[in-house]
Amino acid sequence: EVLLDQAASQVAGEVKCDFTKMDLYCQYAKENGLKMRGHTFVWHSQTPAWFFKEGFDANGADVTKETMDIRLQQFMDQVFDHIKENYSDLFYAYDVCNEVVSAGTSSPWYRIYGDYSYVTKAFEFARKASAGTGIKLYYNDYNCYDEGKAEKILALVADAKAAGNIDGIGMQSHVNTEFPTI
Repeated sequence: EVLLDQAASQVAGEVKCDFTKMDLYCQYAKENGLKMRGHTFVWHSQTPAWFFKEGFDANGADVTKETMDIRLQQFMDQVFDHIKENYSDLFYAYDVCNEVVSAGTSSPWYRIYGDYSYVTKAFEFARKASAGTGIKLYYNDYNCYDEGKAEKILALVADAKAAGNIDGIGMQSHVNTEFPTI
């Protein structure tokens, strides 16, 4: 939602990004000797609704999965091209997909594709777009210790792993003093 530019996409008729905020963070990281981990291209709760719609209009009809393939590839190509041109040594990793297992079938990504094939495609597109950068590509999710969740994640990324398009799984947790139990 931060990089995607709705107005520019509507004018161009294709995905357009605005790197203003990204550049601020990247410049800060460069000035302070930090490395960056990008987060994320595919996330049910952070991809704007208009990204899935005809004319990049939130009130438009859903696009086809073929159109989503094009949009996802355009998005990744622009981001990785920007990284290659401006921050070739700054990024060490990028989370390609986030919380797919947690979202399940309620995700707009799932609604468009009708299955989880978008995960495999996302990693394929990301591997191609990031070629030559050395950036590691990850799937990320939270509370992976929940019963059966790790197994679902491994099944979800199996095709991407077989194709050599994923480097690892990031595991975060949403914890407090009451959950999970010790």
